[in-house]
Amino acid sequence: MQINRDLNLQRYMIQGYTQGEITLLMPPRPSSTATPQGTEIRRETFNGNLIVMPEALIRDWQLPPVEDLQPADFDLLLPYDLEVILLGTGPRQRWPAPGLLDVMRQRNIGFEVMDTGAACRTYNILMADQRRVAAALIVAAS
Repeated sequence: MQINRDLNLQRYMIQGYTQGEITLLMPPRPSSTATPQGTEIRRETFNGNLIVMPEALIRDWQLPPVEDLQPADFDLLLPYDLEVILLGTGPRQRWPAPGLLDVMRQRNIGFEVMDTGAACRTYNILMADQRRVAAALIVAAS
């Protein structure tokens, strides 16, 4: 599936998702120069789990099976002051332990669980609305 939305080349955007692969539009490198046609558009495809935020990208996110996720698996996101975390659980929706949801609620962070395709679409919408969002995406088949 290809996902199209207004381009904001200064933020990480999800361009497409297919099972086992996510393509991101990446902000320009600090040293890159604009071409006469405009700003350089960078695309990168990922086959491993990752976390995407408008201004940050965490590659190769290591995590246990969804059912065994713990709050500590998301502690690396605490410095980003997020409103909501979207957990994309792969090709189908799977639920983490209820205790994880309780901890996120105590931290005042919205926590939504959905399949990875839905998480990709929802991320782009919330990011375009200037929300402080992270998409924690399970990309590798499980």
